Amino acid sequence: MATEQQLAANLQAFETYNRSRIETSIQISPKTALLAIHLVPMMLHYNHHGLPCYLECGEYCGGISFFELTEDMKTALKHSVKDFKSIELDMRRHAVDEIEPFIESLLLMGSVGSAAQSSVSDYDYWVVVNESRLNGKKMNSLKEKLGLIEKWAEKNGAEFHFFITDVNRVRRNDFGGAGKESVGTAQAGILKEEFYRTSLHVAGKYPLWWLTTPAADDDEYNSVIKDLDMTWEVNLKQFVDLGNMAPITIGEFFGAALWQINKAMDSPFKSVLKMALLESFIDSEGESIPLCEELKKNILSPDSPAHLRDPYLIMIDRLLDHYHHKNRGDVVELLRKCFYNKVSIKINAATKRKSKRTYKEELMLYYINEWNWGESVTANLNKYDEWDFDRVLDLGKQLHSFLLETWKNLTNSLKTREDVKNLISDEDLTILGRKLFSFYNKKKAKIEPLKRASDEALRLESCTFMPAVQRGKKTVWTVFRGNVTTEIARKDSVQHAELKKGASLADIIAWLVMNRLIDSKTFLHLIPNPLPVSLKEIQGLVKVIGRFLPYQQISAIENRYLLQEAFVTGIIVIVNFTSQLWTKSVDEITLLYRNSHGEVFCETHNAKSGHERLLKILSETNPKIDEDMHSLFHIFVPRSENSVKMEKQVRGVVLSNLKQKSTATS
Repeated sequence: MATEQQLAANLQAFETYNRSRIETSIQISPKTALLAIHLVPMMLHYNHHGLPCYLECGEYCGGISFFELTEDMKTALKHSVKDFKSIELDMRRHAVDEIEPFIESLLLMGSVGSAAQSSVSDYDYWVVVNESRLNGKKMNSLKEKLGLIEKWAEKNGAEFHFFITDVNRVRRNDFGGAGKESVGTAQAGILKEEFYRTSLHVAGKYPLWWLTTPAADDDEYNSVIKDLDMTWEVNLKQFVDLGNMAPITIGEFFGAALWQINKAMDSPFKSVLKMALLESFIDSEGESIPLCEELKKNILSPDSPAHLRDPYLIMIDRLLDHYHHKNRGDVVELLRKCFYNKVSIKINAATKRKSKRTYKEELMLYYINEWNWGESVTANLNKYDEWDFDRVLDLGKQLHSFLLETWKNLTNSLKTREDVKNLISDEDLTILGRKLFSFYNKKKAKIEPLKRASDEALRLESCTFMPAVQRGKKTVWTVFRGNVTTEIARKDSVQHAELKKGASLADIIAWLVMNRLIDSKTFLHLIPNPLPVSLKEIQGLVKVIGRFLPYQQISAIENRYLLQEAFVTGIIVIVNFTSQLWTKSVDEITLLYRNSHGEVFCETHNAKSGHERLLKILSETNPKIDEDMHSLFHIFVPRSENSVKMEKQVRGVVLSNLKQKSTATS
């Protein structure tokens, strides 16, 4: 039985920890954090015409339990409205019914207030309500109010997301609609662990879980509820019961890992740390206590160091320790680099000389000393934004190699575990397997996706194309980063700037566009040469590819397409791109096409084999062709006196084939 003193001590420890995270959040991002933590609660509690996001609705469902108008809130309000004094006097009369407010608790979930927060971090709120007390009109008015605040935040340079969370559902681990990437009940334990580990209390009732002892079983958890009924200092009404932290099954970890590796294809920097953590849980057979319980133990221990009281850092510590014990020094070093990048703080000699350092600076200095990193390591990472193309891609390859290795380990382990295999459907495995195949597998004529370190585009400000005639009169094209025309004219070495070379200029252009290295805004340069290709035609093809086959994330492809065999979804027919302008007939055809699994191919043929291959590709399009068959293909012919004639010739072949196919399937 918990004593009144123990419960009061636990509550005080949580409040101290929560205040500290709020201060950290405001230190990291003063403008947006002040809006998110101090202004949003007022906008939800008071529906006043002088406040932002006023909702003219008599059925407005709001009000926050145990709401307290703090001095910090008033200060935030002063900076956001013009007539503060009159609003302050009038606000209390416009508060939602204090007898039974409908929002039980307002909490933030994620990186806010931790080492992982940055100036561009978004804010994910849990708006905890009791849905049984909300009728349709009131629920709709709450959703409308939250929608207004999201739009208001966007105008003020912040990104807010609200998730209405029913207290009864969360208590029984039903997360069917709690997250923006909800995974329903299949990963409920993992979602609850992340919530308890990362949640920040903004207003309303405190989560009851924080009063229980670390790793408390259900009997202990329920006993705290009974004990609260018997105390005066700590009142049960101050808390919201979101349920105890149940043990997480191995099956959940597998499911979460499969989900995470899908996201990691596009942005491994964001996902590789989570993948590493999930693998560490699976390797330990789930025997280690949930991280949220470890965090709570540290919070309730007044002498624990700062880095053990940060929800992000205890995760880092655990996974680094795991791979260290596996003698995977290469993975440890890779994860350290990801961590340093994620914290987004640059440590240098000046940082060390500071008399007063920020929270993140102090923490990062601690880790750098622990890892024995010299100044050369941090200096290199500090200049990540200035890294040349090859170094960025090399890091991307390391990250993707780790992800593929982890995927193989997971699937091999899955084969031997019937208890887990039964929890993961063959359909899910098929979907993810085909995405990975499309992204990583090499095929003839396939445009290989770049293995990036993050989802940010590597768009070049400029690039230079240069042809070179080889023996046998074959032309090899090379594309370079930047404008290297002067260096080439001086016959200086430009090998360091080389991006790609090949016999097909169209293939090189397609590779550049499909990997978001160039677009219509990139400055293109062409080394003067006697060949018929003009810079204008290169620029024209760049625009056509970007418009007709725009960038597509493989991870975002709809499941319905991945559960059936791939079919062609779009074709660009490039005619006589490098032929002499006086040529009167088709003598070269390049086919650039994408299939429903997200793979893009580029093939160059002579006229006869090109027409045959085009008809073969057209036979692989979706049997249910849209009535507007022109949406399926585009023909690009360099401008000349014969270009219209050649375009009509190819278009006639395409349309004739599509009509025959449409008739055959009708």
